[in-house]
Amino acid sequence: MRTVTTSILLMLLAMGCGGDKSVEPSTPDDFPPRAVETFEAQTLIAERERLMINFATAFRDPEEQSLRYSAASSDASIVMAAMSGTVLTITPLAEGSATVSVKATDPGGNSAVITIPVTVNAPAHPDDDENYHALIRLVVTADRVEFFELSAQGSGSCIEVDPQKIYGTEYEAAQYQFHHSRWQRQDAFGWATIPGTVRGENSLCVYTPTESGLYRMVGDVTIRQAEQRQLRYKSNVVNY
Repeated sequence: MRTVTTSILLMLLAMGCGGDKSVEPSTPDDFPPRAVETFEAQTLIAERERLMINFATAFRDPEEQSLRYSAASSDASIVMAAMSGTVLTITPLAEGSATVSVKATDPGGNSAVITIPVTVNAPAHPDDDENYHALIRLVVTADRVEFFELSAQGSGSCIEVDPQKIYGTEYEAAQYQFHHSRWQRQDAFGWATIPGTVRGENSLCVYTPTESGLYRMVGDVTIRQAEQRQLRYKSNVVNY
């Protein structure tokens, strides 16, 4: 009887010693972040206001990992969406409706999305030129765009401005970061954005009109000199 007991114990010990080799270490679960805040639908006036929303507390990651944020618009000709860190900026460009989506992504690639419906109303009266600052070095014609030493010629061609480069000399010397650009045509009610002419970061593009009228380029720019200024800019007016 003792002999049998000893054999069973030896077998159990042998099984125990070798068992660890077949067990794979478990990988911690990586759960996606989740939205913990909701946002109301927004109504804005085209070309007259911008909306900034901080999403720092809008998402929560179960593992408390850092999150990366990005934004997109369902129609960039109506609403432009841009993220800077955790802050969303919505710029209404033209009358209509669009949806802005903000995505939070963790290091493992898991993500969650918050959407905000945006309705853009047309301005009640002509655009006020006092809201725009003339960029003297931005010169446009019906087939050409010039900015300092940069130039582009031909419909659809573009200048790509380097936001890290200093343009100009002496008192003019500055860095320019163009957040967007677009072309407008003046009608009986004021200045209206031309569909299809909206461009993103640091692109200034040529637009050749298809009918007679007054045209200009406008947008938003950050200018860095001794101080940093963000303003709405306008080019010269083209009489086509």
